Formats: sequence, structure tokens, C-alpha cells
Amino acid sequence: MFGLTISELFVIILGLITIAQFIFKLVQGVRDPNVKQDTRVQRLEDGCLYKHKALDESLASINKSIYKIKDTFMLFQQNDFKHIEARMTDLEKGQVRIETMLDERLPRKQMM
Repeated sequence: MFGLTISELFVIILGLITIAQFIFKLVQGVRDPNVKQDTRVQRLEDGCLYKHKALDESLASINKSIYKIKDTFMLFQQNDFKHIEARMTDLEKGQVRIETMLDERLPRKQMM
């Protein structure tokens, strides 16, 4: 052919194959990190969405529990204070009865 021996042609072909592989790997290395980065970013975004969704659900359940506690406390206050007021009134009536009975049985000493 060009005055080259088979071994020289073989070396040239292997060199061209090596250069082609180098170029292919270089292009693949430049292109693939972007693809890998895109998939990594997508996984991070998906993870954030799942975490935010779980946090929103947790906060909603906490808020619901707080409102239930608040309602229960309001009912407790309304009912308990009514009972306390009724008991105080009963105690006052009992105290008046006791004072009346004591006044009737134990005459007061007259001071001069």
C-alpha cells in the first residue's frame, strides 16, 4: 500500500481506534455528568416533596389535636365553674343554716 508493513498498519489502526475511544469517552464524560446530575437533582426534589408532604400531614394532625384540646378545655371550664358556683351557693346556704341554729340554741351574752 503506502510502503508500510503489516505491523506498521496494525499500529496505525490501533492508534486510530485508541484516539476514537478517547474522543468517545471525552464526549460521554462531558454529557453523562449532566444526565447523572439531572437524575440526582430529580431524586432530591422528590425526596423534598415527600418530606414536606409528611411534615404538612404531621403539622395538620398536631393542629387538629391542639384544637381538640382547646375545645375540651373550654367545655371543662364551662361545666366545672358552673358546678363550683352551685357548690359555693350550697355551702353559703348551709353556713347560714348553721349560724341560725347556733343563734337559736346558744343565746348571745349581753354586754353591759
